[in-house]
Amino acid sequence: MNLFLNTNVILYFLGGDKKIIKLISSANCLVTSFISEIELFSYDVNEQEAQSIKEFLDKIEILYPDKETVKKTVEIRKNTHLKIPDAIIAAQAQQINFILATADKEILDKVEDIPTIDPYEN
Repeated sequence: MNLFLNTNVILYFLGGDKKIIKLISSANCLVTSFISEIELFSYDVNEQEAQSIKEFLDKIEILYPDKETVKKTVEIRKNTHLKIPDAIIAAQAQQINFILATADKEILDKVEDIPTIDPYEN
């Protein structure tokens, strides 16, 4: 299983959440968005937490936008009214055909044509 990690999933993983650890450990490939990179380093974290974030991100691929990302983001935003960062993340997951791992109920409820996984769903 190839997973595109939303910011909240990365935070829960770094926090030691057992369900998230199990999910991430079962993945073949992990990718996240530059949006998550920005969000993670924008939180008020101490030096040790910042180092943990850096070490995790160094182990996975981070996608940056291209013209196709912009087109897909606009389409998703118009169809779902998601916030722009969430629409970018959804667009990038769709572009590479990965499962979007997120605990964000708004994304899970509004995105229909992109495979998603809620790590807390039984």
